[in-house]
Amino acid sequence: MGDAGDRPRQTACSSERGDEGVARIKELTGRPGAHSVVEAVGTQESFMRAVGATRGGGHLGYVGVNHDVRAERRATKAPLTL
Repeated sequence: MGDAGDRPRQTACSSERGDEGVARIKELTGRPGAHSVVEAVGTQESFMRAVGATRGGGHLGYVGVNHDVRAERRATKAPLTL
C-alpha cells in the first residue's frame, strides 16, 4: 500500500454555471470542494463562484484583469479589493 503521493490526481471541469456549477464541483469532490480552482473571467459573480467551489484551505488562482471584484476578509469583515 502506497502513501498519498502514489494516488492518481483527478482533474474535473464543470460546464454548469452559477450555483449549479458550485454544486457540481461539490458533488464531484464528495462535498469538500476542489483543492485548486482557477478563475479567469474577472467578474464578481465568477469570483464568488470560484470561492464557493474551493475547499477550506484550498488554492484559488486568479488570472487576468478583474472588473471591480471585492472580497470580504472573514476575520475582520473588512472589504478586500483585489
